[in-house]
Amino acid sequence: MKNSSQETTSDSSDFLSDAHPDTDSASGPSEEGQEEDYRNISASSHQTDKDSKYFLNLPANLNIFSGTSDVIQKIADSDKQKDVVKILQAFQNVLLEKRFALDTIGSLPPLQININKEDDSVLIEWIFRDFRIGFSIEANRSQSNWYLVSNQNLNQLDYSGLLPWQDLDELLTTLIAFVLSNT
Repeated sequence: MKNSSQETTSDSSDFLSDAHPDTDSASGPSEEGQEEDYRNISASSHQTDKDSKYFLNLPANLNIFSGTSDVIQKIADSDKQKDVVKILQAFQNVLLEKRFALDTIGSLPPLQININKEDDSVLIEWIFRDFRIGFSIEANRSQSNWYLVSNQNLNQLDYSGLLPWQDLDELLTTLIAFVLSNT
């Protein structure tokens, strides 16, 4: 049986250091000198298993992970750190699946991650001009939740629910469809 606390730190840093390049390096020369375009990679072709050291670099306009690795390293609870990385991996999977449609809306804002020291919760927010999407990871994992709220421009929508840990990709697919329709 593997020691999960040892895996978490390396998984978190490997995922996030590779997920947000400082420059737009989404494509680079292959061994044969040809340019590789992220559009040619299927969402299922990259590895996301725990032993993988490789995660696909997203192009600058889809890279919502900028600045997240530093915050994740500050999360003291290794299980909560794993949960945050699981959400970010689900985001990456769905962004790759929807990359063609997302290219039409330009750049996406980065995710913001905040740690609440008082109740040991972590808040991940994706903030747009007229709405925000959030994920609150609570000390009691079963109480973790998501929300989508909007301002008057989008009729003050207010949706929320418990996080479906087994179906994060499905939830994020729905939320990203909302982003596509309202950005």
